[in-house]
Amino acid sequence: MEIEKRALTGDKPVLAEMRKNHVTKPRLTRAIAALDDALAKAELDHDHGQGDPFIPSDPITCTVQAGLTEIAIEAGKVWENAAEPSPLTGRVRGFIGETPAADTSAPLRLRRTREPFIEGDPFHHGDPLYALDGFMAKFGSLFARRHNFNSHPAKVAATSKPLSVFLFGDWGTGLPLAREVAKRISEQLAAADGKRQQHVIHLGDVYYGGEAKEYETRAIPFWPQAARATKGIGSWSLNANHDMYSGGKGYFETLLRQDFLLRWHADKDGKPSSFFLIEEKHWQIFGLDTAWNLPSLGSTIFGTPTKEDYAGQNGRITASQAKWMARVRNPAKGCILLTHHQPASSRNTDPHDKHAVHSDQAVEMLKDAGVYRQIDAWIWGHEHRCVVFKPKANRVVAKLKDAPDFCACLGSAGVPVTKRNFAGADKNPDVLWQEDRFDVAVYENLPVLPFGFGRIDTAPGSFLFRIFDHTGQERYVFDFTR
Repeated sequence: MEIEKRALTGDKPVLAEMRKNHVTKPRLTRAIAALDDALAKAELDHDHGQGDPFIPSDPITCTVQAGLTEIAIEAGKVWENAAEPSPLTGRVRGFIGETPAADTSAPLRLRRTREPFIEGDPFHHGDPLYALDGFMAKFGSLFARRHNFNSHPAKVAATSKPLSVFLFGDWGTGLPLAREVAKRISEQLAAADGKRQQHVIHLGDVYYGGEAKEYETRAIPFWPQAARATKGIGSWSLNANHDMYSGGKGYFETLLRQDFLLRWHADKDGKPSSFFLIEEKHWQIFGLDTAWNLPSLGSTIFGTPTKEDYAGQNGRITASQAKWMARVRNPAKGCILLTHHQPASSRNTDPHDKHAVHSDQAVEMLKDAGVYRQIDAWIWGHEHRCVVFKPKANRVVAKLKDAPDFCACLGSAGVPVTKRNFAGADKNPDVLWQEDRFDVAVYENLPVLPFGFGRIDTAPGSFLFRIFDHTGQERYVFDFTR
């Protein structure tokens, strides 16, 4: 490639840019080789057509797309719904990060041109040099040392009241549908009668790479307003693979440092922690970090990913979390586990398939700690679906049959999913219910699944689990009893 040739021949501007990003010539050569490989794989990808909304899960494509999006935003080529109409077309538009004037009629139609979260743009619309520019825009973060892990948990959030817990995953896109989810959660928070302790919990992933500016433009401004404005409402956000793609600095130092989050995420010394316990008289709710212990982004790109790391798709926990959970677990109380990653895929059930994603290491560590069999419910995000699984006794998939009695995936709060990307979602025989409507929302002229969130209301020995879509419509109800 031209940039590589210029670097190897001593081009001063290129060498200066490389020094600024701590990029050596060997690293540049490996990066270009990795990009070439990603381009070749993209050309062979027929599963996602041009225009399909898609968040890249592998670090290379994610890094390229992040850089290209940043370049496009700076060039003024990315627009979305906002209060002012375009002087050229009369259509409502606005830059990423501005407050939208979303059309909330059904179906919700988002008016967009050349928007982020469209798979294929870096590869099918830009030449390799343009893609490399996007890659280089983020290159320095690939090799930056990841943020230190805080082995101390957040202070226990204990209450004598029953709980109302709002759960939403993979929300950090900043898209209008994602903001609608936050508004619906805020409305339910504001309508509460004060008899329950309320908590809002994001199950993780701010896109693309968890950089500070992504939290500042796609997550923090749109957090459910009632939770931001009320100190007595808990706010939490789990760590996830996309949050760690740039080393976790944005997650630990920007997101968790926000007052409305730090007052809950702080450990005994006031430092942000990524794992926590919410506790009432009859229930314990644990939030664990399944992302920090994944291989670094640089090693994932330039090493040999194994089944366990697979570019951050399989969850892992730290030993300190397993030991802590064993120490504070009260078997007399019900137990709900919240993570970003899952025990088994909601779509793919073949354990030998390289795309099968799960948290084997986390499960084994919790088993070794003696607490896994004490978990009544496990709720996660990661896959951009809204799925409730059959009770344990009725499951046939090995990993799910071994999982807790109640399992659900709530990763549908921020990423558009088209019919094409939904294909194959009926392959898991253990699915009891899933959101499968395509007549409620439209993105880039394509029908997409509704965005949504879950709610848990605890009671002695039971909890009521409900799912709502972005319009506030109740979609599913399950009364779980231990």
